[in-house]
Amino acid sequence: MVYFGLESFRFAVFLLVLFPGWTTFPQGMSHSPKPEDSPAKTHAQSGVFLYTYRTPAHMQRSSQQVFQQAVDNVSQFLTSKNVPVRRIVQAAPSRKREQGTNEEYENLSVSRDDQAPSLNLLGKARASGARYVLFLVVDRPVMSWIQLRMRCFDLSGSLLWETQSANSSALTSKSGLQQTLEGLQARIFNKTDELSRALEETPTGDPLASTQASTSGQSEIVLSQPSPEGVEKQSSNAASAELIIEKGEPVSLLLLDTISSKGLKVADRVRFRVIDPVVIDHLVVVPGRAEGWGTVTAIQPPRRRMKSAEVSITIQQLVLLNGNMAPLNAVWRIRRHLSPERSSDVQEAVLGTYLLALPFVPFMHGDQVNIAKGTEFGAAFAERIALDRAEMERLQPQPSQPRPAPATLTFYDVDENRAHPAIWCGKVKLGELLARTRYTIELPTGTYWVRTESKKSTFPVVVEPGGEYFIRISSVMTWGNSSNPGYTQHIEAVKHDVGEVQGSDTSPLDSKHHHDFSMADPVLLRAKPRE
Repeated sequence: MVYFGLESFRFAVFLLVLFPGWTTFPQGMSHSPKPEDSPAKTHAQSGVFLYTYRTPAHMQRSSQQVFQQAVDNVSQFLTSKNVPVRRIVQAAPSRKREQGTNEEYENLSVSRDDQAPSLNLLGKARASGARYVLFLVVDRPVMSWIQLRMRCFDLSGSLLWETQSANSSALTSKSGLQQTLEGLQARIFNKTDELSRALEETPTGDPLASTQASTSGQSEIVLSQPSPEGVEKQSSNAASAELIIEKGEPVSLLLLDTISSKGLKVADRVRFRVIDPVVIDHLVVVPGRAEGWGTVTAIQPPRRRMKSAEVSITIQQLVLLNGNMAPLNAVWRIRRHLSPERSSDVQEAVLGTYLLALPFVPFMHGDQVNIAKGTEFGAAFAERIALDRAEMERLQPQPSQPRPAPATLTFYDVDENRAHPAIWCGKVKLGELLARTRYTIELPTGTYWVRTESKKSTFPVVVEPGGEYFIRISSVMTWGNSSNPGYTQHIEAVKHDVGEVQGSDTSPLDSKHHHDFSMADPVLLRAKPRE
């Protein structure tokens, strides 16, 4: 019996060696193939690809920790609303965009951060299994603790909806961040519900082979996208005869006149201009550069104990595309100087004076409030507004045609100090700006690298035919004293309308402070300086 069992075992081993794929299983059980033996399964795209961008203004005035808190909070909120986040990618800082030092960074030019996602980014979104791309821009405007802007795109690159949230009334940056996040969550609450329902639906139609290569170099199978009606702003009314501007819809405004608490009176009118058009269902309802205005509602003159003046401005109305007036709801209480690029340095300077002159504080008066021309303000629609869709379609503005003239690039400085920041284009030093001056050059089409004296401030500007581009430079005293100050420069690209208004309040730079641009080498103008 033992001999028979041993021989049977040897015979079984012989069969296994001879036929390695042959096995036997107890009755009722079947062989389960390995995962790699299974036929490939095509899964529907689901979830979102979260692409985050930290603006240069936020890098200068805030911290990486605040940025990360905002990203984490948005990601957690999306997950709680049954919108899975497949991948989170941060846009590279400007000095890393051309180096590709981090595969988790995506190249994004400063002058194109508000455009459609690149083909490379859409390919990454498909490869992650996401069905939508969410752009989250974290900014630090002069008038707000933080500003969050979010845009939603499908995998074809079409914009589905966009919204933003900001806060300037909080007493601390921590509470400002919290209130801004709560405002963003309130604005995207219904949109995330629509996204969640759309993600639960299986797209219909035959899969289409993508014409773009994936990040691994292999072609992909891209499922047809769902109809935009599921996620687009005001999608439920897409086929109706009305366009709806919801109450609380944000709008950005630009101050058109420099004002001071010394010359203001209650009930004085304050002029504004709309910066970015308001778009509903792919139709412009408030055009860019539309007029808006507010009223001075309260003025508190400077008082003893270094208490500065205070001005309250209520932003009341703007003009819609059809010429009708729309009510706005925003009250700004301004207690310090406001310049287009910053406000915190004035407050810190006043605090330093207060500490040094403590025994005399009861007899000293605070400063007047000055609000610089070109300062950005935020407001929101005060009520729900229904517009006639057919009328809005008929009134849509025509796309602007490029000017035949060469493109212009304007550097300007709105500071009132003794700093003389150097301005560079490529490897060519153009000159040095004085306080409240501007310098404009004409450039052919191409990509140019601009900076101040520090090469670390370099960033690209993509110049197109007939374009008008504006570069704002500001200087902050970071060392030294009033008799021998030392300054740190900050340079950034600003939107056309912002630069146009702010630059109009400066004077052309005298020829003795800039070089003869006609003698500049075109090759050196396009060259990228090395750090």
